[in-house]
This record gives sequence, C-alpha cells and structure tokens, in this order.
Amino acid sequence: FWLDLIKELSKRNVVIVVGSVVSALSDHPDSSVGQFVHDLEALDSQPKSRIISLIGDRPIRILMKLIQNAKAVFCLDSAPLYIAQACNTPAISFWGTHDPRVRLGYDKRYMDLAVWRKEFCPSCPCFAYAELPLHKCPSREMAKSCVVLDASTVRDAWEKLSSVESA
Repeated sequence: FWLDLIKELSKRNVVIVVGSVVSALSDHPDSSVGQFVHDLEALDSQPKSRIISLIGDRPIRILMKLIQNAKAVFCLDSAPLYIAQACNTPAISFWGTHDPRVRLGYDKRYMDLAVWRKEFCPSCPCFAYAELPLHKCPSREMAKSCVVLDASTVRDAWEKLSSVESA
C-alpha cells in the first residue's frame, strides 16, 4: 500500500518519505520493512525522481519543519500525525487496532481525514500495542499486521486528499 501510494503521489508532487526503521529489520532479507526500504531507495535513485527518502533516524526538529511546510501528511497514528495537527497541516491518517475517535474525535478536521476500515475485522478495535492479539485476529497465527490497516487503499488516500485540495 505505502509504496503504491508514494508512486501515485509522486506523479503530482514531490514526496518526502520519513520514518525510523530498526536496522535489524531493514537489513533482514525476509523482512517486509527491509523490502520496503530497498524498493523506496530504488525509486529515489531513479533519474528525475520526485521521491526523496529520508528513512532513518532524524532529529525531530527536521520532521517538524518538513510537516510544517507540507501540503499534506500521510501517516499512521504516530508522532507525525500529532505534529501535523500542532502545525495545522492536513494529515490523512491510517488506523488499524485503535479507534481514531478516541484520539481525534475532538478535532473534526483530522477525524474527517482518518481512514479506518474496521469492517474488515470483527474484533476491531482491539487496542493492540506491542503485538497483535492473535486469538482475536481473523488471520490468527498468519497475521503479520493488522487486517484493518492492510485494508487501506490508495483510493482511500486519494479520496481524503481530494477533500484537502478542495478545502
């Protein structure tokens, strides 16, 4: 999903990708995180690429400045969302195990930009933190990530971005 979204967004704008990746994960050949970083770097290195990868540990002040100057932010329920909110930058957020109303319900602008496909899991929200509660997950032991979050699509992102652009 994320790589497809980045490719689509880069057709219209410069896309700066930020994030912290645990080096043990990013170096492991079987890791989806490692594959994502590899694929992102390949896109970033293409001639005339409009994708800039800043994956890795960066000072928070750099992240804050990037978000402050962004047209929009695409993120999970994480620090970039709340930095965007503090900077009054539109943030299209993607939710899985947590209910966005719990954290954004007080702010209609950001709640309206939240993507939460809870219909894909009968146990949603399960409020998982470190690990998925496999006894609740539809995929059980096969679950590597939250099915609700995995159900997010590029189309969901475009619909939210369209509402940002029309505002």
